[in-house]
Amino acid sequence: MSDQGSIEKKSKHRSPNYPVVSLKRALEMIKGLYDIDRRQKVPINIACKRWGYKEDSSTGQQAVAALSAYGLLDVEGAGPTRKVSVTEIAFKYLHSRPEIQKDMLRRFALSPNINLRVWEDYGHEIPQDDVLREHLIVNLRFNPETVGSFISRFKETIQFAELLKEDYPSDEPDEMGGSSEEIMDQGPQVTPPKHQGIPLQSISTESPFSNVGPVRDNQQELRFIVASGEIVMRVPASMTALDFEILQVYLQGLGRKLLSKPQGGNEQTN
Repeated sequence: MSDQGSIEKKSKHRSPNYPVVSLKRALEMIKGLYDIDRRQKVPINIACKRWGYKEDSSTGQQAVAALSAYGLLDVEGAGPTRKVSVTEIAFKYLHSRPEIQKDMLRRFALSPNINLRVWEDYGHEIPQDDVLREHLIVNLRFNPETVGSFISRFKETIQFAELLKEDYPSDEPDEMGGSSEEIMDQGPQVTPPKHQGIPLQSISTESPFSNVGPVRDNQQELRFIVASGEIVMRVPASMTALDFEILQVYLQGLGRKLLSKPQGGNEQTN
């Protein structure tokens, strides 16, 4: 009997961490928090109450983890004394133009590791639920009891962020005889975002710039004269509107950091 109980206990396992709320719902929650508290740090129990959860409820804690995984919520501290606040990039989203928001949505959607993994497995086409379910259980070790919940949230998020194949032009010629490649040459191409470089939710102003050698072909060097000297900056040769939004985040954070330092040169401490 004890052996059977032991086998039963071993057969139970947790699914990989995944957001328990869809991206659409997460953005509604972050907007609600911002409308009330702006970017102030809010005790986690109060934030959960704002969203309609009971204090210290597991569902509230899971929602906090989901918003953090999407890159929308900063969490500070540990345990019940944690505080949460709207991230810099979420703030930018709330105040950006619709065309900027569209690109940001795609990056938010793939910020959770499990979302990115499944997206990379299938690309623009999400398979039927039974095929996806089999893949998640067999290859990604999902618990059969919770896999349905993930599939539902994942598909809703991917559709909301317009990452499905039907959201992109095909390579087949159109009725006028032109291919989608020719059509897309008339405007910026949209590529499924990958986690290359710095994830949006991890933007830091600690050391945003570094000495990386000669200017590369895909870069341009900008020089600015300011009151204290010269600023040299390297940027991609072709920048998108979203790239510029992210650069603003860096510069604002860097400005706060540098301006908070004592002026007057090096200081010695005993």
